[in-house]
Amino acid sequence: MGGNVMVRKVSVRFFAVALAAASLAMIPLTASSASTSKVSCTKEFSPAPKITTGTITVTSTLSGCVNLAPTATNTSTVKTATLSGTSTTTWAGGKGTTIQSVKYAIQKTLGKCPKGNMRISVTATTTGGTGAALKAIPKGSVGKTSICSDTKKGSSLEAGTKATF
Repeated sequence: MGGNVMVRKVSVRFFAVALAAASLAMIPLTASSASTSKVSCTKEFSPAPKITTGTITVTSTLSGCVNLAPTATNTSTVKTATLSGTSTTTWAGGKGTTIQSVKYAIQKTLGKCPKGNMRISVTATTTGGTGAALKAIPKGSVGKTSICSDTKKGSSLEAGTKATF
């Protein structure tokens, strides 16, 4: 009779450990898995930026977007001294807004950008927003975009890349 009790205690303990391990598998264990969203856009176009003393303002149209709304409008204000600033994306269909802190970096190579352009990498960290957009792109999400920019003609995504949020 004592042997059966021992087997039962081991079985219950094993079951509890297995259940705890299974529940941990559902919790993201790395910061990177918690800080990315699945929202992206395949097209971006910005006319030539508005440049005033110390500030660049860029208004972009995003399309080919998935996992939130098919299109959006983005306005970024960037300080020329630091190449950083803020960005507000307004998603179509009343899906809300995404507010991000942005940092621009001018790349040394053209990548897939046409001659006469600059290739600019943008890193955007979500700091707030509203509606469905804030649920889809939560605070702390980090997005990346690679842009080909012609200061006279405007900018678009580097060929073969996406704007991620």
